[in-house]
Amino acid sequence: MILIVDDERDTRTGLAEIFESWGYGTQTAASSDEALDRMENTQFEICISDLMHPGMNGVELMRIVSERYPEMAFILLSGWGTISNRDQAIREGAYDWLAKPVDWRQLKVTIERAIEYVELCRDLHRLRLDLATFGKCGSMVGHSPAMNGVYCLMRQVASSAATVLVTGERGTGKGIVARTLHEMSPRRSGPLKIVSCAQVSDTRLTREIFGYATDMHAGMAIDCAGLFELADGGTLFLEDVDGLSPELQSMLSRVLDTRTLRRVGTRETALNVRVIASMHLDISGALQSGTLREELFYRLGVVTIHLPPLRDRGDDILLLAEHCLKECAELHNRDVNGFTSAAQEAIRAYQWPGNVSELTNVIERAVIIAKKHSVDVKDLVHISSRKSWSKP
Repeated sequence: MILIVDDERDTRTGLAEIFESWGYGTQTAASSDEALDRMENTQFEICISDLMHPGMNGVELMRIVSERYPEMAFILLSGWGTISNRDQAIREGAYDWLAKPVDWRQLKVTIERAIEYVELCRDLHRLRLDLATFGKCGSMVGHSPAMNGVYCLMRQVASSAATVLVTGERGTGKGIVARTLHEMSPRRSGPLKIVSCAQVSDTRLTREIFGYATDMHAGMAIDCAGLFELADGGTLFLEDVDGLSPELQSMLSRVLDTRTLRRVGTRETALNVRVIASMHLDISGALQSGTLREELFYRLGVVTIHLPPLRDRGDDILLLAEHCLKECAELHNRDVNGFTSAAQEAIRAYQWPGNVSELTNVIERAVIIAKKHSVDVKDLVHISSRKSWSKP
């Protein structure tokens, strides 16, 4: 799409007819202000402007366009000027400066080259974005096919209010997924509340999640909001939700179904909370055994994200190890900046039954005890004596 800026109507119309005969779409503007208005609503590849017109002239318009729309090619047309004028305009952001009367063959070649230039700029911008996010999604690291699938699903669901169930072995980073989804969502400015549902009494979990309100001791009222209310406008992460008793799962299912909560002694309250839950058990097995109630699964698992174990993530293992080493070296003020080749081989070969959590622990310890600038096998105390280096 080409935007033509000229205060003479006949010139605008004539240029538009010529460009359209060459196969380009066009819009016209009689002034710089009108041109800027059009740019707000339409993406143009080229702006071709007369040098002199009322109000803001072509050079002033070019400077604004160069700042706001750096991927747009700006071409100036002028009935007067010198080589130095042209060079100065190009230094300030113009793609080219052509003299009037216009040589149509030269103009056509210039337009074609300008379109190619714009396409290259856009390709470069996309490439830079891809490189900036390569192997990452928020604070998550890795570029294996399995993790790229996870990232894609996370980006699709992050902006929605849908409940998400995150599954995977212990230590695979389910909590990191929950935090990343919160940070990527429109609720990022709201609170993120986290509760572990494993090995905690029903009484404590009921009060912690749902809150309570009672009258006690000579009329003194105790009114305590639970995490559902404290997470209002944000996200509630229920870790190891399969650890809830059947009774609590039923209560949770009702809250998710009605999006309301009633504490004892209080009226019903509407909830504005996005719920993310995690479990490490196989879903089908948990449903068959009754560990996870079917009605709760249907409400939690609107979207299910499964995290692969670290042993199935290929080169992600070393990528994560290097990322962890850098963070730990900064945290502990240690001048450790890499791994020896033997250490790299050991890290790749080890099975990591504790997944990312185990890897983080091992690398942090190695950074602390390393006597040289690179972590060696002997610094990987936790795995150096184990026999599970070789993959089965």
